[in-house]
Amino acid sequence: MHSIEPSVIFATIALFLIANLAVGYWASHKKVESFDDYALAGRNLPTGVLVMTLVGTFLSTGHYAAAGWIAKMGMLHFLQVFMIVFSFLLIGTFIAPNLVYFREARTTGDLMNTFFGSLAQIATGLIGMAFSVGMLSGQLKGVAHISKEVWGISSEGTVLIVGFTVVVYSTLGGMKAVSYTDVVQMVTVLFGSIWIFSIGMGKVGGIQGLFKKLGPSHASFFKHPKFLSYLGTMCVSFVVPMFAFCPPIVQRMLVTDDKKKVRYMWYLGAFLIALILGINLLISGVGLVSGVDVDAKDVDSVTNLLLNTVRYLSSTQWMLNLFALMVLAVGISTIDSFLHAIGILMVQDLILPIRSFLGMSAWDDKKKTYWAKVSIAIMGSCMLIIGYVTGASIQFIVMMNVIRLFAPIMVLPLILGILGVKTDTVSWLGFIVGYLISFFALSWYIGTIYWWSQGVAFGYYQAYISLSATLMYWLVHLFQNKGIATVRRGDLTVSERLWIPSWQGVKVWIKGLVTVPLRLPMMASRKMVTSPVQSLNFSMFMAGWYVVSLMNGEKGETIFWMNVMRGIGITLCVGLMLEGSWLRVLKPYFSLYWFLTLGYCLPFSGSIIFLHAHEKSLNAGLWAASLALLALLVDSETFFVLTILGVGTAFIGRCLFWGALPREIWQNESLITLLVICVLFLGLLIFSRRKESYAEKRLECNRIASGMLAHDLRTTVHMLCGAGMALKNAFKEKKVTKGVQGKENYYLSRDYAEFLQAFAQEMVKEASFARKDINNFLDFVKGQILGHFERKEISMCTAIEEGIERVSNQISKKVRLTCPQDFKAKTLPGVFPNAISNLLKNASMHGKATIIDINIDAKKRTVTVHDNGKGIPPDILPSIFDLHYTSATNKNHSGTGLAFIKMVIQISGGDVYCHSTYGKKESSTSFIIDFS
Repeated sequence: MHSIEPSVIFATIALFLIANLAVGYWASHKKVESFDDYALAGRNLPTGVLVMTLVGTFLSTGHYAAAGWIAKMGMLHFLQVFMIVFSFLLIGTFIAPNLVYFREARTTGDLMNTFFGSLAQIATGLIGMAFSVGMLSGQLKGVAHISKEVWGISSEGTVLIVGFTVVVYSTLGGMKAVSYTDVVQMVTVLFGSIWIFSIGMGKVGGIQGLFKKLGPSHASFFKHPKFLSYLGTMCVSFVVPMFAFCPPIVQRMLVTDDKKKVRYMWYLGAFLIALILGINLLISGVGLVSGVDVDAKDVDSVTNLLLNTVRYLSSTQWMLNLFALMVLAVGISTIDSFLHAIGILMVQDLILPIRSFLGMSAWDDKKKTYWAKVSIAIMGSCMLIIGYVTGASIQFIVMMNVIRLFAPIMVLPLILGILGVKTDTVSWLGFIVGYLISFFALSWYIGTIYWWSQGVAFGYYQAYISLSATLMYWLVHLFQNKGIATVRRGDLTVSERLWIPSWQGVKVWIKGLVTVPLRLPMMASRKMVTSPVQSLNFSMFMAGWYVVSLMNGEKGETIFWMNVMRGIGITLCVGLMLEGSWLRVLKPYFSLYWFLTLGYCLPFSGSIIFLHAHEKSLNAGLWAASLALLALLVDSETFFVLTILGVGTAFIGRCLFWGALPREIWQNESLITLLVICVLFLGLLIFSRRKESYAEKRLECNRIASGMLAHDLRTTVHMLCGAGMALKNAFKEKKVTKGVQGKENYYLSRDYAEFLQAFAQEMVKEASFARKDINNFLDFVKGQILGHFERKEISMCTAIEEGIERVSNQISKKVRLTCPQDFKAKTLPGVFPNAISNLLKNASMHGKATIIDINIDAKKRTVTVHDNGKGIPPDILPSIFDLHYTSATNKNHSGTGLAFIKMVIQISGGDVYCHSTYGKKESSTSFIIDFS
């Protein structure tokens, strides 16, 4: 192997570190005054940067060292990659998006304070500090080790150079500097990984060649003697995502208040993590088949199979140099994230709560930012000094294991709170008591209290303790709340719901189950409305596919029955195509027929074909494709029901008519295929749930559109009704006009007036009836109208003036606008001014106001509409924004005006409140639109 000149090595390292410093300076060249800016980058990072900083924070030198585990476990270690990906999808779908509702939170401790009080925040801060210090020491050790092995640089020198660089840009730039430097580091890792991987695969003839050359002890999955134990440990470790609540990861989840960004961050992060970790394992596999020294004495260090494999792959030191640079990048990305998190939680979770407890005054943003910088500088310097003195040999493994053992005490109650369970301090204390009792009981059963340090079945034991503690939590929760209490959070609202178990409720539930067959047509119709599909396109596609499948030319009894099944599928699809020709008596059952066809054509027939010819990978692929197509067409509940029924029916039918399944289907590649299908099923279920939540959001747009249409339609119809009444009354007051021509004109005009009045009254009746089912009607309207609107930042003064202009002919003399300083807000430009005009019309027409004052306060970000009208009675004031609520005795009022106004303002990112004085000399009403 040819060596590289030391000057070139030092130049490469210097260039990489300078690039990080330059990017860190560029990201933070503006003076950071706001603590929110320093801690969370103002919650305004691009999606790509969010993905890279999440991956950079999660990856560590330990993940490179973990590649050496395949020397012991073989390719079974790939299970870890599968579980990490599953855990990322789980967090990105259910947990991380809910954190956008906690806009005041900046750390894990803040979240604990929200749910369980300041004591929980301080405890979480202390645990977070200990965990972060342990991670910093581990990363410094890994980086120093690789530098010494590859570049020959002393551990002390690496600690000083790398540590100084990280401390400088982390202290000065905060989250922006940390996040943007993560981009540089992860680009280096991705580029290097793919390059080394391509060379390694060339050595063994690709991935297929690698698995052919691996011995049975390394290539086997399900025959591995430790398969079940390893699978259980991986499941517990990653299905309950403890890692997601370490300080820097929580900061990444809080760094944006956009749900879409949060989901993309975790989904794309899952892909990149799988790519990088999978590549590491495959490169290590190349080393195994090539006879590379495994270094079994130190299988957990970075100088194991992966490093030796990279040495083997290249005749020059360039590749080894690149590999060391990749490990350096991974180490720095983790160090800067945890170092920055230490400074934030030191201020937010320890200093401020303690000052509050002692009755000391709170700090402003400037002071919090200053002390966060000081904390980062002090902690970073301390770690540098310790690392330099010890030669980066300091370890906190025992401390890390203790934190890993007791992390569920903080994490599991926190997850319950985020998912919507009502929390309180007593329930959390009950969880802690249950956890400690379970821990000591298990230790007594095993015979030692130090079982956790041996790593034997750690996942199983921790799962047992966690489940016992969670049961205790629920028991205390039920006692505290006299039932199951949940919290539903919206963008600007929080509502609570209490479910009290009762025999009456159980009877209602049983009755609901019994009557499900009778309600199936109605349920199917509702599902089709909330999840619109293209039945014609689907039927044409599936019929074409079945016809092509019939032309396979194969013969035999099994093939005959398969073709019979395809014929049934074609018949069902033709029934869908002829929807317009269905008899009127059958049309109510079309929705049920549609879901029956879906279940037959996708999960049922796909499962039958796979069970008959499981040895063909094509059939497994078609089965997976059928499940994917089903997830695209329906929501999660329907997907789950149709899949279970379809696959279950296929399995039972296959065993009844063609005998038991062959034994080989449960072995080797077939079982791997089944496992992949199960993972795919879970992933598709998550995807369909994501699609369902998007449909719920569109349904909310329905309500806005319904309010707008019903309100405007009712106003127009009443104008017609009034015009007809006025004409009719005018003719009643006049005598019969003299002359034949005059009489004809009179009767013609009178008939027209009576028709106009009757028509308007009929329209009011229809509108009044239609509003009861307005949501179904606007399932179509939502996509066509408000679905195309996007929030844009517009001037409040401009929007208010536009709203006044729309009603200028009615109330132009009454309105006075005061705008000392304007501000901008993200609103719906085409709809928001309409809400303002409706608010003004309400004040003038219903409130009988003679003066309407509009005041724009840029500092508070509020718009106040104040009138001197008759006011609103206090008994109806809490209900004025409810949809279809009206205090008018006239049944023709739809009660949608103020509900529409509130919904539009909430969609625009604000909220509206009302204060009113009624029954006094100087009655008045104020509507405050708040964008703070």
